[in-house]
Amino acid sequence: MNKLIFLFAISNCIMLLANGCNDSNSASQYSSVVRYDLNKTIAFPDFDLTYIGERKETSKFPNGNSFTFTFYDFKIKKGDVEKTISWSSGTGDIAPANFEFNGQKYTLELRYFEKEKEKLDNDELVISKL
Repeated sequence: MNKLIFLFAISNCIMLLANGCNDSNSASQYSSVVRYDLNKTIAFPDFDLTYIGERKETSKFPNGNSFTFTFYDFKIKKGDVEKTISWSSGTGDIAPANFEFNGQKYTLELRYFEKEKEKLDNDELVISKL
């Protein structure tokens, strides 16, 4: 009986250690909320994503009015393939930014997670595979 309890305890310890190791090396999941920060790389199954900063662009309209858009830029990379993707709320419409990488389509969501109908914090994003 003591031998059985000992083996059970040892097997549980091994499983807990294995789970801890897997979590630290696993990629972020698609369609889940992930925190991001400037120049911090986040691993996804198909690419690594890095937030590279914010930029502003002013557009002038034919009626003489102008509007300044804020863009949030991210670099995605896998091997030698690299691409910059951008998200903006534009004139206030909080919608996903669609992009393609290595022949696969994805969406980038900031501020609002449509699938879960929930607001995202300023340092949170969601990448979904289409």
